[in-house]
Amino acid sequence: MGTPHEGPTVAIVGGGAIGTALFGILVDRLSVENSLRAKTRLVLVEKSERVGPGLAYAKDESPYLLNQSAQTMSLVPGHRAHFCEWLDQRGLFRAQKDEDVYCERQLFGDYVEDQLARARDKACRAGLSVSTVRDEVSTFASRRSGGYRIATSGQPPIDADVAVLAVGNLPSTKFRDLEVHPNFIASPYPSSAMRSRIPPNARVAILGSGLSAIDAVLALFASGHESAVTMASPSGLLPAIRGPLPVQPLHYLTRANIARATDHGRRALRWSDVLQWLRMEIERHDLSLSWDRDFPSWVDPIEHYTSQLAAARGGARVWQSIGEALNPIVEVIWHHLAAADKRLFVDQFYSRFMSHWVPIPIVNGERILSLLQARQLTVDANLARVTFDDEARCFRLYSSDSRTTTFDYVVNATGTQRHLSDCDSPLVHSLLRQGIIAPHEFGGLEVDFESLRVVGRSGVFDPSLFALGNLTSGTHLFTSTLELNVDKAERVAGQIVSELLRRNAKDCPPHVDATPHST
Repeated sequence: MGTPHEGPTVAIVGGGAIGTALFGILVDRLSVENSLRAKTRLVLVEKSERVGPGLAYAKDESPYLLNQSAQTMSLVPGHRAHFCEWLDQRGLFRAQKDEDVYCERQLFGDYVEDQLARARDKACRAGLSVSTVRDEVSTFASRRSGGYRIATSGQPPIDADVAVLAVGNLPSTKFRDLEVHPNFIASPYPSSAMRSRIPPNARVAILGSGLSAIDAVLALFASGHESAVTMASPSGLLPAIRGPLPVQPLHYLTRANIARATDHGRRALRWSDVLQWLRMEIERHDLSLSWDRDFPSWVDPIEHYTSQLAAARGGARVWQSIGEALNPIVEVIWHHLAAADKRLFVDQFYSRFMSHWVPIPIVNGERILSLLQARQLTVDANLARVTFDDEARCFRLYSSDSRTTTFDYVVNATGTQRHLSDCDSPLVHSLLRQGIIAPHEFGGLEVDFESLRVVGRSGVFDPSLFALGNLTSGTHLFTSTLELNVDKAERVAGQIVSELLRRNAKDCPPHVDATPHST
């Protein structure tokens, strides 16, 4: 039997940062709705022992830093400085004026956990029913009355009138055949588990060259690793290094220009229009745009990070300031872009784009450059496949240019997978089989662009099911920024509350005034 409850139940599946943000926003909104707060139940479902931080911001002994400044990491919509104020109140960090703060990820995890506790307390004071189910969701089953019966591994099922999928970054199935070997490490997180398995003199290959791979390298050498480490990926591109990011207003890459170019959505946007606007933004600063120069397909890592650090230390970088200003509008551009141009971008430019769009802090760039210069770290491009040689008891990495290298240990740090077929999630694959969700051509699952309601196999969106985070990457393209995800959580919360109010009004009989009226 499902958990009994007289009023509507809203279930949030996933208790990481995004799920916690949505939970807090819903508590804020429902607490002021007298007709709903005594009836509605909020259920947060999270399989991890610690609810709130998720894997990304969990307690760890590693030197992992946030890749975004603390000034952009708030869980409170419209209050960008909230996390910074939280840090300041506890004497943990106090940013100087215009100074970007990059603190340890686990500090942000503490903040998320604190915000969850505050939301629970507020719900209790308002008389709103909230609960946390610490279990893994296994299946959804549609209910005749609408919504879903959500089954977990070991707890009673939850009868949800509305459900939100906020499951975060799912594990990868890439290199799954290698996981039978004890020297293959499926994830660099938590770093303590990874480091405990790798001897200091072992030959180690890190699969990937993005943010997760940077984390893995820094964690290994922080723990005293002695032998050289290799990062290997098809592109071999390292993330850019973040400089100061002053506010940069946009003059051409605007919603108004997109509306005009698409006749308010009646025709597709072309990549040539986007590039022209980008050129015009750059030219305002007496600079020029060159795709091969500014977004190279390959550059020597030492040369790359030497120039990146010099530019970052030199002050504000126009490219990155424009990119920061573009974050909220990237999804609008992507939404209106012609399908053929989307395919071209994903096939030929996505890796280059992401290596520049999600940079790392200067301090991490300095550490990586030092390792590169000392030959403790090398970066290999053109990774084609990885095998395990049973006879030699080692891993072999094969490159598309016919090179072969051998290693004692391999760490999979390829990061988040865009396509559902590459994700390890029994729940997601169950939802796919049932047709409740449908894969998006460009990643994640199909969702309605504006509402984030899930679109099933039938092609119709479900009014009772929403998705947030990386699951929406095909629709929104860039889903890595917490600030944008919190904005979407606010949008989803608004729709949920509006729908509950509509249902409540429909279920209530019309008011009859029994007071006699004078004539």
